[in-house]
Amino acid sequence: MASLWPLLPWWEKVGMRGIHPPSPYPSPLKGEGNDLADEKHFPTFCPVTNSGLKRLAHRVIVGSPLVPCLLALFLLLLLSPSMSAEESSCLVCHSDIKVDHQASIHADYDVACVECHGGDPSRMDLEAMAQDTGFRGKPQRVEIPELCASCHSDAERMKPYNIPIDQYAEYLTSRHGVLLGQGDARVAVCTDCHGTHRVLTAEEPESTVYPENVPQTCARCHSDEQLMKDYGIPADQLADFTPSAHGRALLQEENRKAPSCATCHGKHGAVPPGVSQVSLVCGQCHLKTRSFFNQSPHKQAMDERKISECSSCHGPHAVATPGRKLFDDACSTCHSRDSEPFLLGQKLATVLLEAEKALQGAEEELARAAEKGFDVSTYRSRLVEAQSYLIEAISVQHTLKLNRVKELTRKARSLGEEIRGDALALISSTRARLVGLAICWVAITFAILVAYLYKRRLRG
Repeated sequence: MASLWPLLPWWEKVGMRGIHPPSPYPSPLKGEGNDLADEKHFPTFCPVTNSGLKRLAHRVIVGSPLVPCLLALFLLLLLSPSMSAEESSCLVCHSDIKVDHQASIHADYDVACVECHGGDPSRMDLEAMAQDTGFRGKPQRVEIPELCASCHSDAERMKPYNIPIDQYAEYLTSRHGVLLGQGDARVAVCTDCHGTHRVLTAEEPESTVYPENVPQTCARCHSDEQLMKDYGIPADQLADFTPSAHGRALLQEENRKAPSCATCHGKHGAVPPGVSQVSLVCGQCHLKTRSFFNQSPHKQAMDERKISECSSCHGPHAVATPGRKLFDDACSTCHSRDSEPFLLGQKLATVLLEAEKALQGAEEELARAAEKGFDVSTYRSRLVEAQSYLIEAISVQHTLKLNRVKELTRKARSLGEEIRGDALALISSTRARLVGLAICWVAITFAILVAYLYKRRLRG
């Protein structure tokens, strides 16, 4: 029998020399003890390696230094807490989805793939997706709301997380839910707004439902002209909302209390407000303004003609900051420019803008005084009082009662002009101080010069 020893790699020779002792049994090739260190012959009469197959097994088991490494790797895979059965079946293949899922709120609370997709995560072959495992694969769009509701409508499951369980019930009443029930699979479902695998809470800035991200999330569908055309809906809502008073507050000033799409249209029960509901929706934030509007002649007239209250003047999405242009455009929609109601609107605009101008002037002079080092905190508290009068006047003008608006704007304007005068006095006092300081320095310099000349005269 030819010797196999020369064919063995060096690490197996070293390993076998160090592990296997000389055999006490006679070798057919050597006659004496079978020394595995003999490089001329491969042992053929070892009780463990007395056949080709056993010799091969012996070489792998005890002869290679790779064995400890393989054993350690096996134990690591077996005992590692991060290597769950599900990872070994679902996420091993779907590694691209694994990253998104592990970043989601579902992964934080051990909601696994099987909860949505079914199957047997303990199997590594195609049997994991067998019919008897409940495997459903990728749900159809029409199935998604009900699938999500299987957990999110379960009071016992949601109670520990303080999550309301009426989202699905609200969704069914929404425009999206009604159309989905009619078989329209193009409408928004849960995953369109919340994402599929990377589902984040509304408090996380990267979430699609974070307040500042909601307009862009809605715009995925509502800025699609072709999609919206089929429903007779304009696709310019985001373009109108972004530069509006609400859009600037939310997107530029990052005021998360400012309204987004969901504030006015609802979240899961999203619907466009009806004519009779607009003032109720706006009144959630503008409560006093709605109360004043209900006292005006406009209330009855708009109810009789079924005209939307707030949005008929301010617009639905492109809500502008009140100014002269708003009075000109909104009032002329219903009233001719030479009519008494239109002229009343112009008078309201005039007194409001005059008060606003007075407060802006006071703010500018206070800023100049502060730059020169004066403490203006007392004046700023008075300015806040003046601004409160103006804010109230802006709400009260919805009553169309000019005298009430004049009274409030007069207080605001009077305070503003007074504060501006005080600020100017502070700035003027700076000039007087500088002149006085200059005179002092001249006098000191002159005295020093006189003293110097006198001293020289005495020495001379």
